[in-house]
Amino acid sequence: MGTKSYWDTTRKMLLVVNFESLEKVHEYRNAIKAMGLNINDCMVLAIVESKKERQMLTEIHSVVYASDKEINVLGRWKNEHIGKVLGETFDIMIILGDHLPKVLKQLKRIRSHMSVGVNTNADFLTIDLKTEQSTPDQLLNFAKTTLEKIN
Repeated sequence: MGTKSYWDTTRKMLLVVNFESLEKVHEYRNAIKAMGLNINDCMVLAIVESKKERQMLTEIHSVVYASDKEINVLGRWKNEHIGKVLGETFDIMIILGDHLPKVLKQLKRIRSHMSVGVNTNADFLTIDLKTEQSTPDQLLNFAKTTLEKIN
């Protein structure tokens, strides 16, 4: 029997995205489910423009909203909800899109066995992927199929 791929060992995933709309957040959650992962074991970290915008958003299970404006002078999040993410260890962290340097610095602190970026400017990734695809399903499936090829 062959060895398992990196994807086969993934149970807990953190997906980091730039917030566009609640509809898009639901699409990311559905894409996680479609990949065969339990959404209750996964987390979506949606980076929003401001704390005010974060407070106006509807709470969704397994989704945490955070803003770069909530990072204090010491480089720590002032957001009480982000503690849930920082306290966890993930099998994989997938970062989609470009993020501000101070957000990337915070993401670097999150404990994960592997970090994968898709079309991102992060420099601490285990794997950095580029694609022309743009829908949540396509982006996550691209990362998944790439990880399935790696033992």
